[in-house]
Amino acid sequence: MINQGLPEITLKLAISLDGYLDNDSEDRLILSSAEDLIAVDRLRAESDGILVGANTIRKDNPNLTIKDLTLVMLRQKAGKSPHPSRIIISESGELSANTRIFSGESTTLIYSNKFHPEFTITNVKVYPLPNSLTDLLIDLKTKGISKLLVEGGANLINQLITAGLFNFIRIAIAPITLGPQAKSTPRFNITKLLHLKEIKQEQLGDTNVLWFQK
Repeated sequence: MINQGLPEITLKLAISLDGYLDNDSEDRLILSSAEDLIAVDRLRAESDGILVGANTIRKDNPNLTIKDLTLVMLRQKAGKSPHPSRIIISESGELSANTRIFSGESTTLIYSNKFHPEFTITNVKVYPLPNSLTDLLIDLKTKGISKLLVEGGANLINQLITAGLFNFIRIAIAPITLGPQAKSTPRFNITKLLHLKEIKQEQLGDTNVLWFQK
């Protein structure tokens, strides 16, 4: 397990059979089945924060909120915010204020070395980008993020795995290959030798989901 002082970290990714998280199209590619998306909604509801890289925001324009209103109400009854905090890493700070993640539904934290005045909008907070991912995770823990869900992209997830900064990996495998459709897309490509414990496997629609523990 990772050191104390860091959140509990779950890396969540959906991949094709040949290891791609996306293709070269400008349109968003959804690899998860409808059943898997429901399970992901529950996973979000159990989290304090959802971390993504800036490229994921630019490409997919997600809002990273909980869809099931029952789950939202359960969080509120437990004294939590309706939705987890949304956390973005952006070295350049080049993010449009019109993207869905900047809606007022949940607090959005941006870690960037370049402050943009357009981010002075409701529920958006900008912090300097720490020197390392470890420092960023420590800072998140001090801000009340005890359970962190990382939803991409491939580069961020690969960096966290290489650094050993995770507790769990959840991999949803779609029954398709992308191959030539994803020539310029980063793959789920682990360069570090890992020995993980498989703790769960489930079939959600046509998506096979595997859980591993560090």
